[in-house]
Amino acid sequence: MLQGVGIAGPAILGYLIVADECPVEKQASLMGILNGMVTFGVAFAPVIGSYVNFYFNWRANFMVLLGLGLLVFATSFWAVPVKPSNPAISLSPKAYFPLLKSLKIWVFVGAITFFCVPYWFFIGISPLLYMENLGVSLKEFGYYQGSIALTFGLISFTSGLLIKWFGKKICLNAGLGVFGLSSIFLLALSFWEHQTPLMITLGMLFLAAGIIFPVNIFYPDFLHILEDSKGRSAALFTFCRLMLTAFFLEFISAIYGGKFFLIGISLFLMSFLAVFLSWIIIKKKWISYDQ
Repeated sequence: MLQGVGIAGPAILGYLIVADECPVEKQASLMGILNGMVTFGVAFAPVIGSYVNFYFNWRANFMVLLGLGLLVFATSFWAVPVKPSNPAISLSPKAYFPLLKSLKIWVFVGAITFFCVPYWFFIGISPLLYMENLGVSLKEFGYYQGSIALTFGLISFTSGLLIKWFGKKICLNAGLGVFGLSSIFLLALSFWEHQTPLMITLGMLFLAAGIIFPVNIFYPDFLHILEDSKGRSAALFTFCRLMLTAFFLEFISAIYGGKFFLIGISLFLMSFLAVFLSWIIIKKKWISYDQ
């Protein structure tokens, strides 16, 4: 959860820069690259931190974070474009009212949120499931979780190229299909008494792969629903994603009793909501398939 909170601010800034500075037809590709970088960072940060802790001490991790923070702060002055402020954009909380009253905004927020939450929920609860209940060693656990993050990151990086080759419509339908089938597989697996870490990881690999195209295609259109509201839209989505991830982590980890059953059920229900809301978006033609 702390990882999610830590990357939320920089990720939002990156999404907003892409939305402001890049043509709409390129934003899905760039969002994929950004998502891939964030995922790689989350995946490899614990590995790097463990080596820092092994060769130095736990305090050295904070020094590394300080150095990285100063580096990012310095390079942001060079890399982030500076624009004059727009007096028409209000910082008042009342400016959120148009978003909160928009059905279209909430459908997009719900769809994108329920695509993302299953991934982050599983990443958060997987140490309990794999190491405490399935008997996976710490070393082996790194391979399982790392493979999921690596799959997500690699497909995110290449999603722009795949969208360019096959088009948004085919990639979106493929992503929804893989996502839906993998959630059904995980649901069926939750009723089987002999789950293995390999089978659970395989299901999550496909679920992670299916997330990428819907999120990267929906998100740019979502940010442009209301004029001059990209920052507030991004903040609303991030709030919903973090709160729902925290809720499912706290609730399920308290009652799941060491079994995959409730985890699989939760993953399926969230996935069902994501696919259902995506169907509404597609039916109402709220997204553009132009390249």
